[in-house]
Amino acid sequence: MSGTPTPLPERVRIPLLQLITQESLDEDYHHVANRRHAAGHPAARSSRGRTGLTAVAVILFGLLVSIAAVQTSRTAPIRSASNEQLIARINDRRAAVAAQQKTIAQLRQENTAGDAAYGALGQSLSHATATQQSLLKKTGWGEVHGPGVQVRIDDAPNGGSSGQVRDSDLAGLVNGLWQAGATAIAVNGERVTALSSLRNTASTVRINDVSLSPPYTVVALGDTKTLQSRFVATTSGIRLNNLTSQFGMPFSMHNEGNLTVPAAPMSMLTLRYAAVEAQKSQEKESP
Repeated sequence: MSGTPTPLPERVRIPLLQLITQESLDEDYHHVANRRHAAGHPAARSSRGRTGLTAVAVILFGLLVSIAAVQTSRTAPIRSASNEQLIARINDRRAAVAAQQKTIAQLRQENTAGDAAYGALGQSLSHATATQQSLLKKTGWGEVHGPGVQVRIDDAPNGGSSGQVRDSDLAGLVNGLWQAGATAIAVNGERVTALSSLRNTASTVRINDVSLSPPYTVVALGDTKTLQSRFVATTSGIRLNNLTSQFGMPFSMHNEGNLTVPAAPMSMLTLRYAAVEAQKSQEKESP
């Protein structure tokens, strides 16, 4: 075929959605017009009615649009203010969270430093405690255990005063054991310290403000291989051996594998007289 192509009908060239809308409206208008014509209403009147309804609808629509615009313009500042308040609150919250995170970091650092200091103090305390225990044992205010010798000495059976054990006899025995290498000594369960003294009160021997009664048992910790032999070689050992032989005092010394030397009473560390003298000096100085 040749020649000029035949133009498409108007109905075909209209978009499908527009065509459906128009035909639907046209058919509705024809239907309504036919009903009005059958009811005796002229078509012109129907057209005028539709025009009036359309005008009313347009007016109402315009009124709604105007109201919406007014409401939008009125609420715009409120929304803007609300948004600004919300943003301000968010910023405040962020600042508060940042401050709290900074505080947490500082507290963690302080906690770490505190743990390190606590650990150092714990080590210092352990060292100090060990040193204290060692000093207490060496000075006599701590109980000690170990091998050593046990000495027993008693008054002579004849009952004479010359055969009684006196404070000087016990002091010589204790001094001889120190010279022989003893590390801790107790007499009848009373620890001998640098503050201890053996004294006679009438016929009674006292030590650490405690009265002793015969027989006297002396416990001395030390090397069991050499302690007895070294004691016998000391001046105090020779004198005590001669004394016990001369007056018939029962005397014995033997080694023990595990002996206990108790601690001296803590009351001995109280400087009563020094405190009293200081109080008296203060009373004299006061007007």
